[in-house]
Amino acid sequence: MKNFIFALPAALLILSCSTNSIRNEVGPTEKLNQYRNIHTGWINLNPGDWKKYGFENQGLWTSQIKDNNTLGFQKYLQSNLADRKITGAAAPNDTAKKGNLYIGFNVVEYKVTYGVSFSGMDELYLDVNMIDVAKNKSVYKATIMVEGFAPFPRNWKGATFDGRVDNMMYNLANLLTKKLR
Repeated sequence: MKNFIFALPAALLILSCSTNSIRNEVGPTEKLNQYRNIHTGWINLNPGDWKKYGFENQGLWTSQIKDNNTLGFQKYLQSNLADRKITGAAAPNDTAKKGNLYIGFNVVEYKVTYGVSFSGMDELYLDVNMIDVAKNKSVYKATIMVEGFAPFPRNWKGATFDGRVDNMMYNLANLLTKKLR
């Protein structure tokens, strides 16, 4: 019992460290849970930043970006929304608006803050635009910030750069799932 008294506040502190958030929100102007066929755009992390993030060459970073989009974000969103069809861009130049809801992304900033302070964790800022494809009209816009931290058992991934980016894709899928429900 004594250990529980110390463990509970520590667990709450760790879980509260995540500050994923939605900012500058406009909408939704339609009920987002009506869209059953969702197509996601490419999360355009800069391939030229390979040295900045510690990769040996641009090809390795480009491959990691592809995995973050296709095996990360798209997979996590499909897992969260198993009752819907989720498809996504296969490459940066795949800009087709498919399905009945298209979710477009623009990376605003990637802040590397891991290790800067005790609680420092990388932050990714993205502009998100959900478009009703049939009407060709935006139904939701926001700037979203996701962190490289994720709750247990994913938290261990935060010790590496690619793990933090993967956690960001997981957190982004979770935030958007809440909006789409």
